[in-house]
Amino acid sequence: METVFIKVDKALLPYAQGYIEHVRKVCSDIVFLASNGGFEDIALLAHRMKGEGGAYGLDEVSAAGREIMNLTEAGDTEGLKSRALSLSLYLDRVKVI
Repeated sequence: METVFIKVDKALLPYAQGYIEHVRKVCSDIVFLASNGGFEDIALLAHRMKGEGGAYGLDEVSAAGREIMNLTEAGDTEGLKSRALSLSLYLDRVKVI
């Protein structure tokens, strides 16, 4: 797998890795919630991801947030799980610089 380098504003650099870890946990939460019908909670998490990702230069997180919001509206449990897992795998490749 190829490393993805993300350049982050120096002021946010100390927080960027913590944010990535936070999003990994959110991905895990989405998988759990999708299995248990927690669509309202997923919608809130996705909305936050959509807004926060770009602040850290993580446009993929924002894009995933938008997609997860759409999947939530459609009630697509398997799509939600798949998208959350693919985002988590992407984050495994990210190196913040």
